[in-house]
Amino acid sequence: MTELELTEVISELREYGYLPAAENASGVLLSQPNLRRSKSRPKPPRIISEFTAPKEAIVLAAVKTIRAGERSRKVEPIIPGTSSNETLALINQYIDEKRTLVISYADNNGGVSNRIIEPISISLGTLTARDETTGEIAQFRIPRINGVAPSLTISENKADLGL
Repeated sequence: MTELELTEVISELREYGYLPAAENASGVLLSQPNLRRSKSRPKPPRIISEFTAPKEAIVLAAVKTIRAGERSRKVEPIIPGTSSNETLALINQYIDEKRTLVISYADNNGGVSNRIIEPISISLGTLTARDETTGEIAQFRIPRINGVAPSLTISENKADLGL
């Protein structure tokens, strides 16, 4: 209770670090401080440009990946049962013929998946090959290969793509 103006009292108390609230005798808030809020920014204008077609190399890579996925679905499930010697002989044959093949491969968690690969070499119990799905060079441990089956050759792949 004071005889001074309400705004003077509140501003004076704020200068000293207090956060006053003006109330009447029953505790009802009389006035709230004006909050100084920054103005909201207007939304930037929407820029509409011409559609640019993707580069041919990107389209071909996408088509190749899709085709590789389709081919992996067409391959009959590979039933484990070939011996290590038979698997090595088949892989060496495909390396010499430069043919793509599908391997049934067990990962670290025991899950088995079919991979379409282009074998490059075998060294120290590891097959080095280019994974057709990702296009990257990958290494596969020979003991984890459960089976081997032929896939389309590179020339047949290009024929599929219309190259």
